[in-house]
Amino acid sequence: MKKIFSLYLVFAFLNFSVFSQVKIGGTGTPNASAVLELDGGTDKGLLLPRISTTQMTAMNTAPDGMMIFNNSDGFIYVRKAAAWQKVSDATNGGGGFTLPYSGSVNTLGGSAFSISQTGNFSSAAYFTAAAGEAIRTGAGNLKLNETSGNTGIGLPSGINDNPSLGKLVVRGLVGNTNALFGDNTTGVSIENNSPGIGFNSYYNAGRKAIAAGYSGLVSFDAVNGKLFFGTSAVSGAAGATIDGSFSTKMTVDKNGFVGIGTTAPSNFFTVRRDNAGITQESADGVVKVGFFTGAAGAFVQTH
Repeated sequence: MKKIFSLYLVFAFLNFSVFSQVKIGGTGTPNASAVLELDGGTDKGLLLPRISTTQMTAMNTAPDGMMIFNNSDGFIYVRKAAAWQKVSDATNGGGGFTLPYSGSVNTLGGSAFSISQTGNFSSAAYFTAAAGEAIRTGAGNLKLNETSGNTGIGLPSGINDNPSLGKLVVRGLVGNTNALFGDNTTGVSIENNSPGIGFNSYYNAGRKAIAAGYSGLVSFDAVNGKLFFGTSAVSGAAGATIDGSFSTKMTVDKNGFVGIGTTAPSNFFTVRRDNAGITQESADGVVKVGFFTGAAGAFVQTH
């Protein structure tokens, strides 16, 4: 009898070695791709070892691939790259990401990463950085609000978080400049306070040239209702202060009076400049100029 039992154990071991798969619970043969298959029917599952965060942290030499259930925070952890990685779900606020994180996917007709915020006046995503860029894009286009809503840049939390003045609202200044289009090229700047558009110029502790060359500016005085057109008299280096060579060349006031050489036109068209004249180039050889007499203005006024 003892010999028969020994032979049974030998055959059982040989059978296990041949198939190299084990199935616990249920009926039928184990899956051919599985070393171990658990079949708990419809009312049983796998219960992982349950340990605390302190105990898990102490297992700092555990091999990659080990799994445990952390009963301190209620999440499953997998050992990967000599560290415990949380298995996240859709309700834990992204706690499953381990930083730095890097991933790639090839998807057509959809997003590789999507976040949806269903609450009003709340952020779907928030990025901040102590230095450098809080968010950066590589190749491809950057789209903001391609379906609906407005976009705000530099809006403080709690102050008009949902911009309603335009599709793009920018708040914040570098010097007196809201935005600059063109870096070290002859670009355009958008300026605040005395709102204006700088052509190859911007204002930051003085008017400066964006790139080497001459500069121009169109600005508006909202207090007095005057529109100014200015240019630089000399070509400046990139980033150089050009205040000394920059001046207003033409002004249009709230009454529609136009001044050249003056910022305070007193009639419809005022030209003021020392040693300046008017050259007649009309086809019929006639030019009509009214001179200021002190009693009444003229259409063209000179001093």
